[in-house]
Amino acid sequence: MQNSPKGLSDLPGIVIIISTTDAEKEPALVTANTIISTLAVDYPVEKVASYLSDDGGSLVTFKALAEAAKLRQYMGSFLARQKVKREYDEFKVGITTWFSSM
Repeated sequence: MQNSPKGLSDLPGIVIIISTTDAEKEPALVTANTIISTLAVDYPVEKVASYLSDDGGSLVTFKALAEAAKLRQYMGSFLARQKVKREYDEFKVGITTWFSSM
């Protein structure tokens, strides 16, 4: 990958849109996994815009998004893989437990 004179990548910008509607039909964990996948994309961060459209406006989806965003800090480091796995396992249990208590 070549860099432009301004230090920005020559790659084009991309937009990722994730849409969801009903947390009972589309479990929050599935939505969260999709969000986590977009956070882990190997692309210059300044060239990526991600949006979540939650037609159902569900609180559990919002909570899943907020928790998934916390994992972003570990995505870039190979040495942090075990920490990511542990955090993800806790996240998965937390979301499943929180949703089942509603």
